[in-house]
Amino acid sequence: MGESIVYHFDRISPYSHSDICSQRNVEDGISLLEDCTRIINDLQLYSINETLDDLSNASLKYLIIPALLGSFTLKLTSHKRTDILQTARVYFKDYLKRLKSYEITDLELEGSDDSSHEDDDEVRKKRDDITSKASKISLEEAAKNRNEKIRRYKQQKEIDEKLENFEKLIESKSSSDIDDEIIREFYLSLIQKWIYIAVDELNAIDSESKILAQMKDFGSKPPQNPVKSRKTPLKTFIIARNETQKRVFGLGYPGVPTMTVDEFINKKVEEGSLSVTSAMSVINMLRNILRNF
Repeated sequence: MGESIVYHFDRISPYSHSDICSQRNVEDGISLLEDCTRIINDLQLYSINETLDDLSNASLKYLIIPALLGSFTLKLTSHKRTDILQTARVYFKDYLKRLKSYEITDLELEGSDDSSHEDDDEVRKKRDDITSKASKISLEEAAKNRNEKIRRYKQQKEIDEKLENFEKLIESKSSSDIDDEIIREFYLSLIQKWIYIAVDELNAIDSESKILAQMKDFGSKPPQNPVKSRKTPLKTFIIARNETQKRVFGLGYPGVPTMTVDEFINKKVEEGSLSVTSAMSVINMLRNILRNF
């Protein structure tokens, strides 16, 4: 079952999440993981009184299921994005809390999983507090954070190389020839890799959640300076038929009887106020202008 889950995850990772086939694989992967979770709960595979040494290799590998569920959930496109982020956050935090209970990690998690139940004022206040604190971060702290990211990146690279070597070793031998300690170290390295992934994803979820909340706030407030909609230029000039209509509706008002430029010029020619030569020059000039619209 574990191999099937990894198979689905590897298949969907390189492709666009909006692809229909990819979404089908995402949903299949989530279904498999949920089945695993139900079986594990029914078997009571894990106990709160256990330590890491008490876990068998068979039990050890299933610890990454919440992290995989979080990762698969983030790839969904058929649900409301805020709901997806909240669900994924719960899975990743559950993963890290479980590992902390086994002393595999000592990460301190901020916040709680029930933040979706807070009212808008509380969420907004927390967000404003975070923004205020972030603006006071010193250059020294910024450099420290940067160095921490570099350190974690190097550790991730080392773990990836270790996992690659383990996989080559496992593929080159039959299952009966592989030492249990090698298998255990492989699973622990895999768990460690997903710790880094979970932390990165939680940071990304927090950032995206803030952006979505700001967009929601912006959409609920009337704009301070309403932007006038750009008028679509008319292909033909419209002229009101008489002076009364000009005064009442305004020059060029499109809701009254009108004449085209050609009609207007022809009328002026008939009245004798415009020569035919001048009229043709005006018409050609206007047509050249209109071609540029």
